[in-house]
Amino acid sequence: MANKKMGQDEELKKSDQKYRDLFENSVVGMFRSNLDGSALLEINQALCDQSGYSREELLSEPSYIRWADPGTRNEMVKQLKKFGSVVNFEADFITKNGKIKHALFSAKLYPEEGYIEGTTIDITERRRAEEALRKANDFNETLIQASPAFFVAISPEGKTLMMNEAMLTLLEYAPEEI
Repeated sequence: MANKKMGQDEELKKSDQKYRDLFENSVVGMFRSNLDGSALLEINQALCDQSGYSREELLSEPSYIRWADPGTRNEMVKQLKKFGSVVNFEADFITKNGKIKHALFSAKLYPEEGYIEGTTIDITERRRAEEALRKANDFNETLIQASPAFFVAISPEGKTLMMNEAMLTLLEYAPEEI
């Protein structure tokens, strides 16, 4: 009986260690926070790396301080209370050096225990790339529309997808007619 108990204890230790290793070695920020935002209870190194704070700093202050807009956290908690979890909830947080980063939060509420467990993925670079692409597209659209040359885009099926102002004017078409 004692050997069986020791075996079970050893298996439990192995299981706990596997979980701890996954948690600590993840490239995704992971956390456990009080539901009221008063404290981060557990964090991994990836969350420290994302925020620029040390583990000790993050665990010593209320978690809501690092949200760019605490109202956003309140909205996430509201959704957690309603649905039990959130997936890819976009929010901004403030790093130790004062920069705002954009992140995707996925979390699950444990109401009986009074905490939230979740992950964060830093999407700041993706947001910058999307904004640069949007600006480039806007610039290209402006050039095409302002050009006196004729521009037309036609699908492989032969459908006209777009025509610039110069060509519309020459053909006396309205944009919605193409």
